[in-house]
Amino acid sequence: MKNWVANNWFKIIAIAILLGAMSQHPYTYYQILRWVVCISAGYTAYIYFEAKHKTLPWVFAAMAILFNPIAPIYMSRNTWQ
Repeated sequence: MKNWVANNWFKIIAIAILLGAMSQHPYTYYQILRWVVCISAGYTAYIYFEAKHKTLPWVFAAMAILFNPIAPIYMSRNTWQ
């Protein structure tokens, strides 16, 4: 269990931030969320790509694009939820 947490701490933080986004926060929170999730999803896509998975790299690459902070995709709050 300890090894799993050590290898996946960045995913755990991204999940916690995404779950926290369900309540009202200042805009800065959502900017930080975009950076954390984009980096985490991009790194996870790379890990799965190196492990020769067929579909998971594409799923996480799509997440990285969706949460991209440099060229953000704007949607309503209901759509994001």
